Amino acid sequence: MDELLKGACERLKVPENASIEDVKEAYRALVDARIKGHERWEEIKEIDSAFQTLKAHLLSGAAPQPERPQEEPVASPGEDGSLINRAKELLFPPVEHVNTFSFWARVLFFLIILVWGIKFIVAPIQGDYIGRSFMHLINLPFHEAGHMIFSVLGDFMRVLGGTIMQILIPAICMIAFIKGGDPFGASFALWWAGQSFIDVAPYIYDARAGELMLLGGVTGQDAPDCHDWHNMLERLGLLSCDHVIAYLSKYTGALLILLALVLCSYTLLRQYRSLKGR
Repeated sequence: MDELLKGACERLKVPENASIEDVKEAYRALVDARIKGHERWEEIKEIDSAFQTLKAHLLSGAAPQPERPQEEPVASPGEDGSLINRAKELLFPPVEHVNTFSFWARVLFFLIILVWGIKFIVAPIQGDYIGRSFMHLINLPFHEAGHMIFSVLGDFMRVLGGTIMQILIPAICMIAFIKGGDPFGASFALWWAGQSFIDVAPYIYDARAGELMLLGGVTGQDAPDCHDWHNMLERLGLLSCDHVIAYLSKYTGALLILLALVLCSYTLLRQYRSLKGR
């Protein structure tokens, strides 16, 4: 038996002369144990790979195996191709084992974004809280970079690109965290996306009034063309709708923040149960 088959036998914890039914039973038991133990999908994939290797060898091997009543094949998580199952795997992967310090650090971080998120939600669009917040300073470089990046698509997209980019960056981070199996990080990225919608709401609200101070040291009244949302809404004939669009942006952001907080708290609850179960 070559090294690959020996390694597969060791991974499934079966003897080298095991039958196909023995391999199936060992595979099923290991997968069930890993799912109940909340192990990462990577380990289950290794078990599945070993199972496929041994199954292919035994089914094509020299010695025929005694037949037993056929059983339903054991499907690895998400193998049925169901869109709902795949979504569950991505959004709610097996619980990540974290140490006690890391868990309570995450709890503290959650409390911070909980309080901070509520403040953003209840803050008035016309006030200074949103525009003077630390998150606005984080969003601003991405906003300005968006103007340059989207300028290749024409002047209108150059203007709109600032808003697109400051929302796109947290969305990209969220996707990266989801693919990395980190629902806690994905929840915070969703919170950030919601905050970005709220962050841009005062800018939209100011489209007609032009009272906000812009980066160039002028206001929208002094230089209307420098005000992104005055520029865009005037071109679209929607300048009179600036307040409605601003509130839509803020309510969208509020909804995303609340959803993020729910997902974040659920993730922490699962991790807490994992800690208690050790």
